[in-house]
Amino acid sequence: MFRVFLIIIIMLAGSIDGYAQTIAANISVVSVTINEDETASGTGLPIIFNLTNISSETAHVLKWGTPLENGFSNDMFEVWQGNTQISYTGMFIKRGKPKADDFVTLEPGETVSGNIDIADGYAVHEAGEYKIAFSSMITINVTDESAQNDSDVVNQDGIVHLHVESETITTSLYFDRPQLLTKSPPVFDSCTSSQRNILDNALTQAEILADNSLNALNTTPAQQRQKALRYTTWFGSYTSQRYNHVSSQFLQTHDVVANRQIEFNCFCDPQRLPSSASPEDIFAYVNSSDREPYEISLCGQFWAANMTGRDSKAGTIIHEISHFNTVAATRDIAVGSDPSLALAQNNPDLAIRNADSHEYFAENTPFLPMGSAPSSADDNITQLSLNQPVTDQIAESSWRYYKVTGASRVELSNMTKDFDLFVKAGGIPSGDDYDCKSVYFVGTDACDISSSDTVFVGVKSYSFTTLSTNGGGGTFTLLAEGISSSGLPPILFDPLPPLTTQLFTPKPGLWWSPQKQDGNGFDIHVNGDQLIVVWYTYDEAGNPVWYLGDGNYSNNQGSGTLFRSSISYALGSFIGTQEIREVGTLQVNLNDSTHGTITWSLNGQSGSQAIEYYSVSNQLPTVDHTGLWYDPDDPGYGITVHEQGSTIVTVVYYYSFLGAPLWALGDDSNNYRLSSYQGACPYCTPTQSTFNANIGEIAINFLSKKEGLFSSSFDPIGQFFNFSDVWFINNTRIVNLTP
Repeated sequence: MFRVFLIIIIMLAGSIDGYAQTIAANISVVSVTINEDETASGTGLPIIFNLTNISSETAHVLKWGTPLENGFSNDMFEVWQGNTQISYTGMFIKRGKPKADDFVTLEPGETVSGNIDIADGYAVHEAGEYKIAFSSMITINVTDESAQNDSDVVNQDGIVHLHVESETITTSLYFDRPQLLTKSPPVFDSCTSSQRNILDNALTQAEILADNSLNALNTTPAQQRQKALRYTTWFGSYTSQRYNHVSSQFLQTHDVVANRQIEFNCFCDPQRLPSSASPEDIFAYVNSSDREPYEISLCGQFWAANMTGRDSKAGTIIHEISHFNTVAATRDIAVGSDPSLALAQNNPDLAIRNADSHEYFAENTPFLPMGSAPSSADDNITQLSLNQPVTDQIAESSWRYYKVTGASRVELSNMTKDFDLFVKAGGIPSGDDYDCKSVYFVGTDACDISSSDTVFVGVKSYSFTTLSTNGGGGTFTLLAEGISSSGLPPILFDPLPPLTTQLFTPKPGLWWSPQKQDGNGFDIHVNGDQLIVVWYTYDEAGNPVWYLGDGNYSNNQGSGTLFRSSISYALGSFIGTQEIREVGTLQVNLNDSTHGTITWSLNGQSGSQAIEYYSVSNQLPTVDHTGLWYDPDDPGYGITVHEQGSTIVTVVYYYSFLGAPLWALGDDSNNYRLSSYQGACPYCTPTQSTFNANIGEIAINFLSKKEGLFSSSFDPIGQFFNFSDVWFINNTRIVNLTP
């Protein structure tokens, strides 16, 4: 990572309303500091804008039209690629007179910062080198009136406007960035309400597939592409020309599913099909010459398919979109996985034009890495025998793969360097695709697995940690425990194991979406076929709010209704009536027990985001109290308990003085002290959540996994009305709703 600093010096000389001394401000802009993965995927050109008051007097700076607004409201930068100036695409806002709270007050030497992504306001799409300079008006109030009354309109006599230009920095966008367009909602023809809901979800999943595929192609280093197993399996031997062609095709496909209007026709017209074709035997069809809106007609096999996986609903959308001449112009050269595999090996030039090849690459089921296949002498898969420890060695920053059948547990021990253990049934594990991951720094890593599975085991080494004084690689011992069986034939490595459906239930407790937003999350539980989700997030005003999801769960998927609970108080009374109303829907799709996707509709808006289990410790607790706890004699509020090792995270769900649902976060590292936060609603512009207030404490005396005593001394309404200790509870019995 690197930083480039820009210095802007503003000199305001002379006397203005008694300002006898020169006013100077120093603006320091930090150039793009990009995580390597973000650089590879070309997410944008984020910068940090710092404004420092280096004068000897207090300065009041107007935030309008600067990055201090945390967004674009004016053309404030000059952006160049080569000799071409990049056009501004952001907003222009006509405003009234500024008020005091539109200014930021800086004491001498004080600095204020704002974050902004150049790509959010300028037409930055093509990979390459960019030159960026700040060039805009800075407005300063040189009087002290702005601090007198927040509601007063600032006296315009004290306003000074300065045009400021910065030095130019140079930074790079390493991969093409799809143009950000206003997403066009799909249109439906002859579709029932149920079919529309299914198609909305399928289109969301197709967008995820297209995004993941494009990211996989763009982020794989050039030196690894020749042996990229996922690519070579479906598109054949590597050449840069073919690889770039496939990348371009997925860029266009992603643009369509993410931004363009698609028309779904749920009537599979037999008159438009060949006489030998039955609607029940067909997934879908299109007219490849169509332009936007791109019409897809859906038939019997589509409705029978799974949402994701091999030959899925989401994959079918990728397949059909790729057919359009204005997108990827693919054809049905080989139909089905086996013919597509053969086509890739025998004729790569045709494979890159085959629609099923694109679909199977996108679905990536079973998982194949964009890395070399473990088939050479140096990277071969070693067959493990049950209950026979193997001592092996591995170079730093490398993988070693194994395979075993009938094991109930895999252990990694006696490590002389920093190793991690990964296990996956039916496919090769990777750093982001596994059924079990164990990452203890020292001691023994272990994964418990089903004894009926054939599993692949990956051991990964790192270069940044050395447990011994020896250089180079390290050694370890690997043991697969289980009951031995005689007479089993040898197990040979197959890069494409037979497709099997694995059933998962979500690991109970807190889940979150690190790619989407911080400061909000989901408490997810499955009891039998019942799905229970508590979603703690923020409303449109940025205040904490929680919703309850209730539905059914089967076959790695759960869906249900979202409810909002509130309390209606009688006038002059603290005794109220709970009111529950429907506000949307929720659907959970699992990739495994700790990774998945959540799709929601809320208050007329909708969205989808990848989620993962929130891990705070690799250790198991002596007694696991994880669950959703409540008082059966006083329903309506509740407590999430998320326990791992010696760490317990709690989320308390309660109500404000006006009966609105609120939540606060605490953990046992600070005696369950509760903190309240503010942040962005699920469909609002993402912002970092901020600490609001400490509102008190709670205590839980766990009597068992199912029962405990709850005490509280916290102020659920004091943050609004300056009351104290309104909610005082002493040793109230609570039970675990989801043990």
